[in-house]
Amino acid sequence: MARPARDITKADFVRAQYFKKLRQKNNMTQDQVVEAVGTSQNSLYKLEDAQTMIANSSVITIAKYAALYGTTIDDIFTAGGRIKFGVTEDE
Repeated sequence: MARPARDITKADFVRAQYFKKLRQKNNMTQDQVVEAVGTSQNSLYKLEDAQTMIANSSVITIAKYAALYGTTIDDIFTAGGRIKFGVTEDE
């Protein structure tokens, strides 16, 4: 039985676009990133194309990407501040 496609939110798309720009800004190919992080070409492609949500990835893997790109996990999750999360004292 095929899995139903999930809805891609605007935040997912913005995050994926930013994630791809981080790689390009560092003048790296997908092959170079895959080698450095130890992931698959398909996994990286899906993250950059919003087919896989970055939020569903392993924190350790995202930390590896962040270190490679010279940024933070928070920067990746917030797409460089483009995505805001409201946190209240009740949460």
